[in-house]
Amino acid sequence: MSEAALLALVARSSSPSALARQVENALLFPLLRRLEGRGYVLRRGGTYRLTSRGRRELELARALRLATARALAA
Repeated sequence: MSEAALLALVARSSSPSALARQVENALLFPLLRRLEGRGYVLRRGGTYRLTSRGRRELELARALRLATARALAA
């Protein structure tokens, strides 16, 4: 799973149990810890939240995906 996909999941659902239901991969929590170490995700009170840096990274990934789709369609 890409970091952008995981950031999008965290943006939609902050509960660890809800995240685990959406992802079948056992590497979910190590990936979340890696994102936390990079400053994209903050864990507080048993929930995960995107930091401002994480939101910017997610917006950049979305913009890049759209630009790539437009370039391939042209």
